[in-house]
Amino acid sequence: MASAYHFKSSFYVDKWQNEPINQEQYSNAYLAAEFAANIEPANPHYLLTFAKVMEWGVFEGYSVANNELFNHLYMRAIDNRPTWPNAYADYAYNLAFIQHDFPKAWQYSEQSFEYGPYITENIEQALAIGLAYWPNLSATQKSRIFDLSLLAVNSNWRLRKKLEYLSIKYNRQNTLCSFFRYQQKPLSEENIDWLNRALCSENLIKEVH
Repeated sequence: MASAYHFKSSFYVDKWQNEPINQEQYSNAYLAAEFAANIEPANPHYLLTFAKVMEWGVFEGYSVANNELFNHLYMRAIDNRPTWPNAYADYAYNLAFIQHDFPKAWQYSEQSFEYGPYITENIEQALAIGLAYWPNLSATQKSRIFDLSLLAVNSNWRLRKKLEYLSIKYNRQNTLCSFFRYQQKPLSEENIDWLNRALCSENLIKEVH
């Protein structure tokens, strides 16, 4: 029974990645996720799905943040599967953009890379946190975001497009472009062409390092 409820709620979470969310969908997903988590409270997947449904409700204005419940769900998921990098990364995103606790968000984001250093979703979430909180970052933390940005450009199209989206959203194009212009690691002609179009249209990178 818990699996059936979880399937329903996770279906909505996946659906909302590409389609608008409405109140009826949110209510149905919330009830299904809550039932699944209550029936099997030690299942980390059910706990995280419940948290993700709640987050959609907060972002869309259908509910207010219940930080106590968020913390409970994420910590229970981590306790029950302590080497699962997604749990750390998802909790970091929640802490950054719902609870607005940057120091704690950074801590959990970094922990996610201890267990899964090349997971696309975790890189995306770390970049979002770093670029959103850029003025709050130390020099070491900024260097970390630059390294992840370079990884994104050299990785796959999805990560490059996410980097472009986040740089525009948080107005970091010039910052990132300056980094790519002066960093010393080789860049392919294809990646330089993409960077010039996506980030550096006003001050082009002209040479392959």
